[in-house]
Amino acid sequence: VEPAFAKATAGKKVKRIKEGNEAKTLKVKKTSPIKEPQTMAELLAQTGYQLRGLRKGEQVEGIIRNIGKNKLLIDIGAKTEGLVLEKEYELSREMIGTMKVGDKIKVTVGLPENEKGQILLSLRRTNENYKWNSVEKCLKEGTAVEVRGLDVNKGGMIARYMSVYGFIPASQFGRQYLGNLNNLYNKTFKVKVIEVDRTKNRLIFSEKAVSEAQALAAQEEAIKLVKVGDTLEGVVSGIMPFGIFVRVDVPSNLFLEGLVHIS
Repeated sequence: VEPAFAKATAGKKVKRIKEGNEAKTLKVKKTSPIKEPQTMAELLAQTGYQLRGLRKGEQVEGIIRNIGKNKLLIDIGAKTEGLVLEKEYELSREMIGTMKVGDKIKVTVGLPENEKGQILLSLRRTNENYKWNSVEKCLKEGTAVEVRGLDVNKGGMIARYMSVYGFIPASQFGRQYLGNLNNLYNKTFKVKVIEVDRTKNRLIFSEKAVSEAQALAAQEEAIKLVKVGDTLEGVVSGIMPFGIFVRVDVPSNLFLEGLVHIS
């Protein structure tokens, strides 16, 4: 080793490498050994990870780490990952089916820590927003959705879409169902969303907007075929507190529907 280099590297680690027949000596930078963390605080300081203190009912954002058949694992920055289990999972199954590992999601803390040390989470609030956003999108885009018919009354039928309950007025059913709404009890059928008001928890569907879409599109033509003073024969298509809806057929296989007010 050359004297000058030997003096410069005295007491320092060096590494010799060989290039061809000539050996060279390279200086290796001396680094301090990494100190092993002795406490949780030191470990967090090294990783930059921050633990979050949780309160029941608090809404936080997390990242989905695993999606099981009846379990959802979410990293919310706590000492352990949070869990969505059993009933909470089942209530949000439709929404969960649209998600994947790595997605961000808002959750509500149900229990900061149970007897097993687990953090239990709820998706109810997020799921409620998801469902209303979905029906608002259907209204905007005019998309048909599948509902299940439930209770039948004079005014029409209550139907369920994605665990959201809506109403189908009797006047919003096609002619094949007039007077026969009981045939749709507990059956699935397609409708379109015609009114949404989440602040009033109001959701209105129309079956005839699907089954008689073509005839409805021709309403402007149908209205030209009648005039004030005409006597027409029709069928009661709906009974409401303020009056009855009556449906009448007009030439060219078209129909019109109007309200006979209670007055």
